[in-house]
Amino acid sequence: MKFPLLVASLGAALALAGSAAVAASSDGPAQIGILSNNQRALQTPEGLTLYVYDKDPIGKGISNCFDTCVNSWPPFRPASAQAARGKSGGDWTVIARDDGSKQWAYKGRPLYRFYRDDKPGASNGAFFEGGQWSIAHP
Repeated sequence: MKFPLLVASLGAALALAGSAAVAASSDGPAQIGILSNNQRALQTPEGLTLYVYDKDPIGKGISNCFDTCVNSWPPFRPASAQAARGKSGGDWTVIARDDGSKQWAYKGRPLYRFYRDDKPGASNGAFFEGGQWSIAHP
């Protein structure tokens, strides 16, 4: 009789732990997702993997992906100025790009999507272009 109670308690504890992980990510514009290799990653609200670029100076909030680069690596942009104000703070900031547009940054690193990631959880851009692109981790 004690075994089913233990299993139920363990299930409830795991559910709460999962809720805490989602809640911890809800203070920013992205979510924490699990990729096919069981790796945690920052993802758009639609579940698309986010990336960081090694040519962006760490912690400076400056993007070095412009011109043709953005065709393959679209910046992760705020939905609106109001949404950006509501989600900015702590590890999350909105940076100004050279063209005047806005982009999300996590811990000062601009975030991008990869144009070949066509479904939630895909991570086709990992270590692309000689390892210059990496999955953004929480």
